[in-house]
Amino acid sequence: MIDKKLIINFSSIIYYLIPISLLTGPLIPELILLFINLVFLFYSIKEKDWFYFNNNFTKFFLLFYIYLISRSFFSENPYLSLESSLFYFRFGIFALATWFLIINKRNFIKEFALFLIITFIIATIDGYYQYFNNSTNIFGFESPGTRMSLTFNDNLTLGSFLARIFPLLFAVMIYSFNKTNLNLIYLFFTFILVDTLIYLSGERTAFGLITLATVFLILVINEYKLLRLFALAVSIIIITIITILSPEIRARNIEGTINQMTSKITNPLNDEINDTNVIFSPGHHTLIMTAINMFKDKPLFGHGPKLYRELCNNDKYKFNDNSCSTHPHNNYIQALSEIGIIGLGFILILLMYLFSKILNHIYNKIILSKIILSDYEIALIACFLLTLWPFFPSQNLFNNWINIIYYLPVGFYLQKIYSKN
Repeated sequence: MIDKKLIINFSSIIYYLIPISLLTGPLIPELILLFINLVFLFYSIKEKDWFYFNNNFTKFFLLFYIYLISRSFFSENPYLSLESSLFYFRFGIFALATWFLIINKRNFIKEFALFLIITFIIATIDGYYQYFNNSTNIFGFESPGTRMSLTFNDNLTLGSFLARIFPLLFAVMIYSFNKTNLNLIYLFFTFILVDTLIYLSGERTAFGLITLATVFLILVINEYKLLRLFALAVSIIIITIITILSPEIRARNIEGTINQMTSKITNPLNDEINDTNVIFSPGHHTLIMTAINMFKDKPLFGHGPKLYRELCNNDKYKFNDNSCSTHPHNNYIQALSEIGIIGLGFILILLMYLFSKILNHIYNKIILSKIILSDYEIALIACFLLTLWPFFPSQNLFNNWINIIYYLPVGFYLQKIYSKN
């Protein structure tokens, strides 16, 4: 007989370490995810508890996983492609394990919220330390230019971490804590500090994401609208002052962005100049155009997961001599080139589901004066909006670090919607 309570308590403690482990890079969160998945599967098999596997999410995810595996097997380089697809199932299991822990561990969300708050405090303090200490963080990791490294790693993705995790922090805080003056003050200053730090981090995509999440929350949430709106106004004032006073920040975030987005690009393969503005930047443009060339060759099924990096130097596909990277820096374009229209269809179904939930909530709220989604659910949906938003550059679609962030809120959402049902 398994001691269920011991398993749940120990797994919960390990789970709470995921946010801070993400600040170390990909290895430690991957090990935590592996442990949580193994414990969850062991319990489910031992107790013959299949409740968490019999739902639409699991069926949809399983179809997507089978498709990825099949594309890898029939790709030009199955061994390389399977490196991304073979163990992709772990992210779906992770979402189910999260759901399992929330249901079976009393105060799981509140305790997770406390650990997430601590993580944000550490990351925020370190981020401002980097800004005022010549791009060197508390632990000595250096970050070139204006971009900032993770607290315990030299990956320059602190802004991305803060932007993508922040809606989850907002969700679990409003779910777990009452609207006391102290909690509202903490939220207010956290909004401002995070908004400003992401701008200072130099990650323009991260700043675009936090702006998108902010606009979405202000338009859709029910009770915290004025708090977020006022905090945004203060953030804009601070960011404007910093931009005026700092030539480096202004050059990177304003002038550099304008110059890149309005620049032209030469294709040395045929000595033609692209007459239209580039997509995101000249570097992004060459990668995306190479991926589109790959898509045109195999539009229905794509070339297979992880094969962009191998085929981007092929003269048949490359836009110019700078066309190669590990991925084309946009999830939708990567999906088209590697898993084709059918693979992209899975992502588009999720996007349509997301917008149907949002539009249904807005319609009922405005026309019928009926609240369909709580602020907790809306904040979780904001996490998915950032994941599925097609119009910004993105990290590798199959990267383990970013996928843990993508799937982290999924279990919370599953628990909420199925508890309502």
